[in-house]
Amino acid sequence: MLLAEQHRRKASEATQEAESLRTTMDDLATNLADQSKRVIQLKAEVEERSRVNESLRSQIPRKQDGVMLVGPLAFTLPSKNKHNVNFEGKILEVLYRPEYGGIFEGIGEVRHYLVLVKASLTNIGTETAVVTKFDLRIDVGDSDWRSKDATLDSRLVIKRKCITTVLPTAATEEITLLNAELGKPLQRGVPHVGWIPFTVNTHGSEFPSCGQFALMLTDSFGGQHIFIKPCGEYTPEGRLANRDDNGKS
Repeated sequence: MLLAEQHRRKASEATQEAESLRTTMDDLATNLADQSKRVIQLKAEVEERSRVNESLRSQIPRKQDGVMLVGPLAFTLPSKNKHNVNFEGKILEVLYRPEYGGIFEGIGEVRHYLVLVKASLTNIGTETAVVTKFDLRIDVGDSDWRSKDATLDSRLVIKRKCITTVLPTAATEEITLLNAELGKPLQRGVPHVGWIPFTVNTHGSEFPSCGQFALMLTDSFGGQHIFIKPCGEYTPEGRLANRDDNGKS
């Protein structure tokens, strides 16, 4: 009987040790699961902080050629150009009008705008070059819109208000395109002024007229030239309209 009692005692101790070991393993598994959740949470926090930091970084203005740039463009420097091609230019005016829009499955509402940029450009470098590429970028905060090339309807004109001593009337201005002229060799010191057409699509929003407009030109040697119209300087002085079949607008 004494031997049987000893066996029962050892069996009871072994059961207690097994239960204690099982409890320890359950605690370790719980701790491991908690740590895994914490790691996932910390990873998400790091990604969110990185996104916020990048957004804040995009709001830091940077001065270039006397103009304070904002948005991602402030950290996009023009390509280095080994040739002495130097374009001096300015955005003089921007006009736009909606062309069409619609709601598309998987995309949402898309609005298509025709944008005309009036610019002046002079080659003040020592080498003759042509412009091979035109781009327009609009920045508002950390959002940006990119352009595509556009072909103008020959009937398109610009209507401007003309104040007379009697009644206000509308004066019609023909559109002189600049992009074709800039495709020819640009001699040193010769100014060029005209309009460059673009199309810009927005997704569920109005045209970002309050944004920073950046006209980006690429020359025939691969150099880039950026001309800025700062935020809040969009002040239209006319509107785009079609001339009717009789030549009237």
